Order: sequence, then C-alpha cells, then structure tokens
Amino acid sequence: MTTLFHGSYAIVSQPQQALGQLRYKPVNHQLCIINQSVIDRCLRFVEAVTLTPEAL
Repeated sequence: MTTLFHGSYAIVSQPQQALGQLRYKPVNHQLCIINQSVIDRCLRFVEAVTLTPEAL
C-alpha cells in the first residue's frame, strides 16, 4: 500500500496505481522527509539571510 500526498489530502493506493496517478499531477518540487536520522546525516545549516523591504 502506498500513500500519495496531493495538496492537503492523502490518497492511499497500490504502488502501480499511485505511480500512474503521479504522471498527471503538476510538479511542485516539495519534499517531505519523515526520518530524523536522514535529516541529521544529509542536511546542514548554511546561513541565514535577513531580508529588508528594499531587497524585495
């Protein structure tokens, strides 16, 4: 069983059905990492930048 997240709801389906549905969904380039150890191993803080109204 696979959970396909689309917008604010989840669709539970079989893997082949989920993959078939994905081809018709618009690309949104969002990731959901649900494993803290992956975050700890693979991501690191680089910098923080304060934006001013003039910079926008």
